[in-house]
Amino acid sequence: MSKKIKGGLLFAMSLSLVGCATIVEGTSQSILVNLLPQETSCVAFRDGIQIASVSGTNRTMNVQKSRHDIILRCSAPGYQTSDSKVESSASGWGVFGALTLDLGVTDYATGALNKYPNSVTVALVRQ
Repeated sequence: MSKKIKGGLLFAMSLSLVGCATIVEGTSQSILVNLLPQETSCVAFRDGIQIASVSGTNRTMNVQKSRHDIILRCSAPGYQTSDSKVESSASGWGVFGALTLDLGVTDYATGALNKYPNSVTVALVRQ
């Protein structure tokens, strides 16, 4: 077998072991949280574990991607506390990887198969 064919086979086999979304989109994500009123602060939970927090001065949360939704528990003085769901959904690259290269095994294992919206808005109601 020629070196070119061996090299091509090795390259093709290596492609089958990696996930598209893991490579293209990564395994973590930043989510911008728009807060109303501005003095709102939120704690983010996934599966009951705190994973991030945001406030009027720091409105971006960096999270690991997962198939599990995130719950934002938000409060501000004079407003009702509110829980909001940030839903996880399949990413386009994750679906492509699942249908072609490695059947989505790598992307599923790393969480890259899923993504969260790039931004969410939380608007609290006055008490």
